[in-house]
Amino acid sequence: MDLITLTLEEMRYIYAAKCDELESLIDGYWSGSVADIENETTLKDQIRALGADIQELERVIAARKSALTNQPNSTN
Repeated sequence: MDLITLTLEEMRYIYAAKCDELESLIDGYWSGSVADIENETTLKDQIRALGADIQELERVIAARKSALTNQPNSTN
């Protein structure tokens, strides 16, 4: 995912979708719908990967917001 080319709006949409997906995976894990250990390991890997994606999005969104709020006022 190339975060540099995305707008804040697009990043927020992706962030919300990834959070929803993560919540769904965690709900499935805790409800016991995982059939065997191999699937459980795969599910845990998916949860970790989504968590890493979400953290990266949070970092980029925060940096982008910070850059926007720290821009000099051009209407001096």
